[in-house]
Amino acid sequence: LRDHITTESVVEVEGGMLTLTHSWFKDNDAERSLLVIGDDIEVRGVEFADPSNGRIVSLGGTGRAEFYNSWFFATGGGSVLVSDSPILIENTTFVLDADSTGIVTTSDTIIRNSIFTGDPAAIGIWDDPAEVTYSNFFGIVDRCSELGCVAIEGMGILHVDPELVDFNRHLSATSPCIDAGDPDALFNDVDTTRNDMGASGGPGAI
Repeated sequence: LRDHITTESVVEVEGGMLTLTHSWFKDNDAERSLLVIGDDIEVRGVEFADPSNGRIVSLGGTGRAEFYNSWFFATGGGSVLVSDSPILIENTTFVLDADSTGIVTTSDTIIRNSIFTGDPAAIGIWDDPAEVTYSNFFGIVDRCSELGCVAIEGMGILHVDPELVDFNRHLSATSPCIDAGDPDALFNDVDTTRNDMGASGGPGAI
C-alpha cells in the first residue's frame, strides 16, 4: 500500500505480508486506524495522526512489525501502537498528549534512533522492551509496567527537548538530536553524516 491517504477508513489485513509506504492516516472515526492480524508488516514514511477513538495501530499474530521514518501524533488520548508481535522501531517520532501511551507491547521490542515527546501525563512505553538505544524521551514518563514507572537509561539515551519544527516533523538547526543517533555507519543520514534521531533522520529519511 503506497501513497495512500485516509481520514475515515480502516486498513485490515488478516494474513500475508503488508508493506505500507508514504501514506497518511488522520482523524479516523474508527476504533483503529490500522489493524494487522497475521504476518509481517513494514511501514516506511507513514504519518498516523489524531485518532478520535482508541488506538492508532494494533498489531497481532506471529509476524514481525518494522517501522521506519514514520510519525505518530496522539491528540485524543489512548494508545498509539499496540502490539502482540515483535516490533522494530527505527527513526520514528512519537508526539503524545495527556493520557496517551506511545507503545503497548507484550513481545520483544527494539527501539533505536527515535523520539518520544509530549505531555507530562503521557507514557512512552508500557511494558519492558528488549532494547532501547540512541533515543530521546522528553516531557513524558519514559516507561511503565505493573511494577511501576522508570526513566529509561542506557546507550545513547537523551532526556532533552528535541526542538521539533515544521509541525513536529523535523528537527531545528540547533536540535540536540542531530548527529545523536547510532554512530554505526549503517544508520547514517542520506548525506552520510551520523544518524539524526527521529523520523527525518537515517538512511530512509524522506
